[in-house]
Amino acid sequence: MSIEEEYKVLVIPCSGIGKVLGTIARLVAYHVVEDLLPRKTTTMCLPLLVNGDEEARKLVKEHPCITVDGCGLKCAEKSVTTSGGKLMSSYVILSEVARERKEGKKLNLGAIANLSSDGGELAWKTAEKISIKIEGSLKG
Repeated sequence: MSIEEEYKVLVIPCSGIGKVLGTIARLVAYHVVEDLLPRKTTTMCLPLLVNGDEEARKLVKEHPCITVDGCGLKCAEKSVTTSGGKLMSSYVILSEVARERKEGKKLNLGAIANLSSDGGELAWKTAEKISIKIEGSLKG
């Protein structure tokens, strides 16, 4: 079975190399595609899309995409939309952090290669939100 037949939604995180928010964005994507919805989702390497890879561009045009960006620059979202992709939804980890802080939670996200329990919990909560969104859209 090819990827086009097997998967329904692409979850595309930013690269965010060297940034803790980028690490969290990638972890969110892995939680969704590996732990929560492995038969309904997959991910792809954002640099392939950025560099104009034909297979990557075809996938984002043919499948609904959810982007997960670390910061407000929204590199993943911009790459999907400029490639003609179908954007189902986009998430920004920095916005999720702000939401948690607004609720009075003091977060210590940890480091790039060693997230704290707060960083891991934020990634999991965001992955759950995304999974709920995907499940709802696939039912409708």
